[in-house]
Amino acid sequence: MDMTKIKYFSVVAETGSVRKAAELLQISPPALSRAISQLEEELDMELFIPSGRGIAITDQGRQFHQRALRLLGEYQNFLADVHGQESGSDQLRIGTFEIFSTHFLGWAVERFLAGRRLLVQEVIPAALESALRNREIDIGITYMPVPNEALDFLKVTTQELRIYGRAARFGDTPFAELPFCVPIAPVSGVALPVHGLDGWPAAGPQRRVRFEVDQLETALNIAARGRGVLLCPPFVVKLFNELVREPFQLEPLPYPRGMKPVKMGIYLVKRRSMRESADMKLLAQAIRECCG
Repeated sequence: MDMTKIKYFSVVAETGSVRKAAELLQISPPALSRAISQLEEELDMELFIPSGRGIAITDQGRQFHQRALRLLGEYQNFLADVHGQESGSDQLRIGTFEIFSTHFLGWAVERFLAGRRLLVQEVIPAALESALRNREIDIGITYMPVPNEALDFLKVTTQELRIYGRAARFGDTPFAELPFCVPIAPVSGVALPVHGLDGWPAAGPQRRVRFEVDQLETALNIAARGRGVLLCPPFVVKLFNELVREPFQLEPLPYPRGMKPVKMGIYLVKRRSMRESADMKLLAQAIRECCG
C-alpha cells in the first residue's frame, strides 16, 4: 500500500465517480480502477460497490476515507517540513514585534537583504521565544526579552525611547494632558519592569491613554494627524518621517519632569543549538546602522 493509491481512493470518494476522479488525477479510468482494486486487496476491504451506472462508497470505505484524509494531511505536512529543511538556506524566517516589522525590515531588505526570501511573523514577547523554541522561526528581534534556557539573546545596541507627536500641536501641552496611543497587546514574562508593549516603565507616571490600538501604523497615523502621541524608538520615527510630507512628520516631546529617559536594549535571539549565521550578522549591522 502506498500514498498514491490512498490519494487516488480519496479523490474517488470525494467525487463519487471514477471518471471524474480520473480527469482530476490526469490518469485513465481503467488505471484508476486497477489502483482502487489493488488497494481493496491490500486492505482486504470493500471500499466501493456498484450503484446504478456508478459506484457508492461502503460504510467501511467512509471510515477509511476519514483516516485517509488525516494521513494525507500529515503526509503533506511531513513533505513540507522536509522541503523546508532542505531549502532552509533559501528562506530567512524572522519573528519580531511591529516596532521592527512596520518600517525597519523594509529598510533592511532594501539595503542588506536584497534578493533574500523572507518569512516574517509578527509576534509579542513570550510568543516570539516560543516560536523560536518550536523552530517556526530562525531569528528573533526584540527589545523585551523573555529569558529561556534554550535561547541566546545577543545585544546589538541600545535605544532611548522618546515621546513623539506633532510639536506644533503638543509642544506646549502639559504631560498630564497628552493623549497617548498605546498598544492593546499585553506583555507577560518579560525581564524588564514595563507597563505595556511600547515600553512605558511600570514605575513611570500615569499617562492619559486616549487610544488603544493593535497596529503601530495606526498609532503613527493618529500622531501624524496631530491627534495623539506615542512612545517609541527614534529609528521608527526616522523611517516614518522619510515617507510622509513635512507637515505630518513627528518630533520628540519632552519627558515629564522627574522622569528618567527610558532606554531599551535591542537583541537578536537564536536557539543555542544554532551557530550565529551570516544572516544574523547582516541583521545586526542593519540594526546598528538604522539606530545610529
